[in-house]
Amino acid sequence: MKKVKQVFRVRKREMERPFVESEAEHIVERARTGEAKVVAVRELVFFSTDSQDAWMLDAVDGLAAQLCRAGQPVPVRIEEGDVRFAIEWTHDFELAGSSFVAVEKRSDRLVRCEGYPVSAIAEALDKAGRAAD
Repeated sequence: MKKVKQVFRVRKREMERPFVESEAEHIVERARTGEAKVVAVRELVFFSTDSQDAWMLDAVDGLAAQLCRAGQPVPVRIEEGDVRFAIEWTHDFELAGSSFVAVEKRSDRLVRCEGYPVSAIAEALDKAGRAAD
């Protein structure tokens, strides 16, 4: 898994309205109800699981931030302006077979999650990666 030293990444916005915070809030609500959902918006993928977890992924750089764990929201620093947004990414991630694997940046703690909708996440990552080109 590649290591990315930069944690707080700024991206130029190509959408007219703020979307990162609203998508994050929406996917956390889906997670809290136990609904598995995967959404690709630009180069980002948001997903929730029936085990009440939610994540936001950067399809281009392999970065991740956990938004909800076992139904409890996890604070993530997100800043949005008119033309840019910034996210404090907390993990690197990869899909390994049927597992979602994340490495926490601060502690190098490995998180391996089974039962996530990995094939749907892979499809969304592919779509988001193409959107970023």
